[in-house]
Order: sequence, then C-alpha cells, then structure tokens
Amino acid sequence: SDDAVIVRGYVRIIKLVGLVALPLLIGMAVVAPSFFRVYLGNAWSEEDLRLTITLAQILVPVSILKCLANPLGSAFLAKGRPDIGFSLNTGRLVLNALLFWLAIQSGPQAVALAYVASSLLAFWAGHLALRRVMPLGLAAVTKAVMRSLFSATLMGIVVAITQLMLTGARIDPLHKLLFLVSLGGTVYFVATFRLERTFLQDIRGWIARRQEDR
Repeated sequence: SDDAVIVRGYVRIIKLVGLVALPLLIGMAVVAPSFFRVYLGNAWSEEDLRLTITLAQILVPVSILKCLANPLGSAFLAKGRPDIGFSLNTGRLVLNALLFWLAIQSGPQAVALAYVASSLLAFWAGHLALRRVMPLGLAAVTKAVMRSLFSATLMGIVVAITQLMLTGARIDPLHKLLFLVSLGGTVYFVATFRLERTFLQDIRGWIARRQEDR
C-alpha cells in the first residue's frame, strides 16, 4: 500500500540521517573543549570560553532532534496534510517565545535548556501527529537510529576518556584535536561497519544504481 511505501522510505531516511548526524553532533559535544580552544584561540577569556563550550554541549540535543524531525514535513506532504506541519511549526514558535521569555532572566544557559525542552516536546508532538495519519510511531523511529546511537555513544565515551587522559599533556592543541577527531572517526567506522553492514551495503547499491541511471 501507499502507507507501507511511505513508512519504509521514512525509516530508511531516518536511519541515514542518524548514521551521519549522530556521530558528528555527539562528537562535537565531546571535543567541544578542544575545538573551541583551537577555533577561538586566546581571543576570549577563560570564563567566556567555558560558557561557549557549555552552551554548545547543551544545544547538541536540539540539533539531533531537529535532524531526526526534519523528514516529518515531507511525510505530511506525502499524506496530503501540510497543514499539520504548519500547525506544529506555529505551536513550536509560540512555545519557544514563551519559554525563552521565562528563561532569559536566568541567563544564556537557562535559555539553552529551555530550547532543549521545547525541542523534546516538538519532537514528541510531531511524531504523535504523524502516528495519526500513518502507521509509524516513535518506537519505530527510535529503533531505526538505535545502532547508530550506540556506535556514536561508544565513540563519544572513547574520545572523552582519551581527551581526559591528555589533559595537561604538552601537545599542540590543533594536533590534539585532529587526533581526537581521527580516533572518534575510526571507532565509529568500525562499530558501524559491524552493526550496520547490511544498511551500508544498501546505501552502496543505491548509489551504484543512481550512477547507472545517469
């Protein structure tokens, strides 16, 4: 049926998004201390630098949720219900305005946490609405990204431990950052290859077919 085709395509897109976005964003959260010290150098004070790192780490869940929720609009369009997407976006705009107004007096960290809260609510509401127009629940979406999430989390743990062990070592900050990124990429690649080999082969076949069609 049409719903089955849409659901199958949606799950594949979510898996692909998770495969790419999760390691990048989780990796960014972990190496944020090293990254911003290289990127900003000595231009910022230590206090401002720590605040920037904290804000970047807090906002990583927002980016993850936005990436995973991005295909929602296309799914509503495929079902002929763009009005649902419009209503959800309008509701999120109002919710963000309210939460930011309440949090702004408490500082930038409170605003960032409010953004995380609104993103969680919007993600849940979006998939609740999707469940009403097609047979696809939040559980299926979670299952689709679970292996990538495991690989990315494993990568993050390894990189975080290594970064902690290198604290105080006389290593050029840029070289340290490049080493951490390379280590994280290697761990994620090995874990993903073992857990998602079939899906990676599907992607390779899809790319090959696209090239043949050209």
